Formats: sequence, structure tokens, C-alpha cells
Amino acid sequence: ATESTFVAAGLVVLGATAVLVLVYDKKFHVRSRFGAWREENEDALTTVSDCITIMVTSMQTLVMMVANHEMAGGQPAPPMYEHLLDFFSVLSFNLFVDILPGVGCLDGASSYAFSLYTETGGFLVLSCCMVVVWWWRRRIEQGWWWLECGWETRLEAQAMVLWGAESETGYKPAPAWKVMRWLVWIAKVVLPALTLTVSNAWRCVEYDEGKLRVLLVDHNQPCEGASYELIQVYASLMVIILPLGVPLLWLLHLRRLRPHLDPDAYVKRAKDNGDEGKDDTASDNGAESAQSSDALALSEAVLGTSPLEPLFTGLDPQFSWWFDVADMMRRLALTCAITLFPKLEGLILFSLMTAFVALAVHTQFRPYDSELIDTLVACSHFQTLLALTVLLLEDASMFGGGAWVSY
Repeated sequence: ATESTFVAAGLVVLGATAVLVLVYDKKFHVRSRFGAWREENEDALTTVSDCITIMVTSMQTLVMMVANHEMAGGQPAPPMYEHLLDFFSVLSFNLFVDILPGVGCLDGASSYAFSLYTETGGFLVLSCCMVVVWWWRRRIEQGWWWLECGWETRLEAQAMVLWGAESETGYKPAPAWKVMRWLVWIAKVVLPALTLTVSNAWRCVEYDEGKLRVLLVDHNQPCEGASYELIQVYASLMVIILPLGVPLLWLLHLRRLRPHLDPDAYVKRAKDNGDEGKDDTASDNGAESAQSSDALALSEAVLGTSPLEPLFTGLDPQFSWWFDVADMMRRLALTCAITLFPKLEGLILFSLMTAFVALAVHTQFRPYDSELIDTLVACSHFQTLLALTVLLLEDASMFGGGAWVSY
């Protein structure tokens, strides 16, 4: 059985590699053919992309929230609901259980330490590679010295095709900022799953009257010794980088973009700076209109090439610089709160409070500029509350045949 599993996994990897090679070979023709159609339907495609992202993150939150509830000692979800969530279990991004079948059979691959190091390390390696690609494309777009020092034609052609310079066929690959935009979107989707993996480092259970302490997710890993100390040090570093560092970095950069995200505020600031030191209070309408047009054009240019576009697209200007970061903290609270509240009652109360506050904030502000997106996000909040209510009723044995009232 193990041998056949490895053969199946190898065939899957080989098939995926072949598909990627074919897609890469045909991407020039596909992009040139559908480029005009994409530009004509850019707004509709952006809306569809936002809807898909919201649905993916919502189901991911539910999958991990229900799993945390069960690991905290709660009852499993009703069978019908559990089967539905099993269909979306891949969104937990457990690479060695849900995505790459058969890898968990390798010696040591099913341990928590292996999952911690490979999942977080894989994300960091991917981030570093994408940053390097971004840096390389920026240098080529700016006319870097490498292409001006007599290198062979093959190397120059390879650089033109792969890294952003326009080729003889007129095709020009995506600019550098799009690489970082993809990285931001990937981090937005996978950050809660990675944080949950990291937070499991501090979830220990005791046996034999406290004489034996092991990890809840890996009973082969004792909560003592040199190996566990290494896990704690590495997990602490990942906490600083992932759930704390990444959202803080986003917030700082979004704050820098705040004048461009809110064009009215930017125009007002530009007008105030232009009128500073002038005695004549009368303004020239033509000059004011030109100033406003220049400010708006500058804002469009800055935002159009910003890597943080997945964090502010679709939001009203006054909420665009902070709301998506706050929503990320909500998702982290719902999926990783079991680290702070290991007991079931505390976890349920905290999750309910977080869900109610998030729904109230969304209902009060309705921060999206599309009624469709606002409605979809509201449905997501109600879905979270419904899931928590079902879990609470399941814990009270209201779905069973026996009595559920404790005497």
C-alpha cells in the first residue's frame, strides 16, 4: 500500500509539472489573446476575484475554528456539517496531509516538528524567492548594468523573455510590482493556517498526574528536552515574523498610502500646502482644478502599481488603510485563540465575542464600495455565528437522543 501511495504521489507531481511546463510554454499566446478581453472586463474580474477570496478565507476560518473546538474537548460538528467542512479541509494548507498524499508516510514526516519547519520554512523561502524576482525585475526595468556589458545574445534574450524586458514579438511580461502583489495575496490567504501551526507549539497535555507532558498534536513529542526547546525558540521567532510582523508591516505601508487611498483628503492636503503662506484668500478655480487633477493622477499612479492592492481594493477610501488588517486579526483570533484559551468554555466565549463584534463593526460601517461584497461579507459573519451556535448546541447534547440538561 505504501509503495502504491508513493507511485500515485509521484504521478501527481509529474502530471502537475507537465501541466506547468505546458502553461509556461503557451502563456505568451494565451496572454496576448485574452489581454484585450481582460482589460475590457477588469472591473467585473476584480469583483469576481474579491468574491472568491472572501469565500476561500471564510471557509478556511470555519474549518480551523471547528477543528480547534474539537481539539479543546468539544463535541464534533453534526455529520452533515462535518462532511461539508471536510470538502474544504485542504484550505487548512496542511501540505503533508491534505495536499501531498503519501508524504506523511516518510520517516519523521508526520511529526509536528517536521510540519512546523517545512510549512513555515517553505513560506519564507517562497517569499525570499519572490522578493529576489521582484528585485531583479526592478533592476532590469530601470536599465541595469548587466545587460549593457556585452553579455551574449542568448543571456540577453533569456533575460528579456523571463524578467520583464520587451521581446521582439512585442510581448512584455508582468512588471515587478505584480510579483509582490501575488506575495501579499498568498500571505493574506495562508497566514492564519501558518499561525495555527506555530501556535500548536505551546499546546501540551498532561498524563499520569502531570508526570508526562506531550504536545496535543503530536504525542510522540514530549514538552521537555532539547528538541522541544528548539521548537519553542523557532516558534517564538515565527510568531514575531508571521502573525505580528506581517500585519504590522502591512499597516505601516498602508498608512503611508493613506493620502492616496483617500483622494479627497489628498487633494485637501495638497490645497492646504499650496495655500500656505499666501495672504490672498481668493483661489483661482482653474489652478485649483489643475491641482486636483494632478493629485488624483498621482494617486492613481501610486495605487495602480502598489503591491498592497489586495489589501485595499474594493474598500471605501476612509476604511482602505486599516480595515483589511483588522479583518486579518479577526481571522487570527478565531483560528488561533485556542492557544490563549485552551479550555472549551473560554474558547467558545471568546469566539462568540469576536464574531459578534466583527458583525457589529461590519454592519455599522459597511466598508466595501460594492453592495455585493458587503452582503457577501455579512453572510460570512453570520455563517461564523451559526457555526459557533451549532457547536455550542452540540456540546449541550441537544442533537442527541438523551437528556441535555445537567442536573
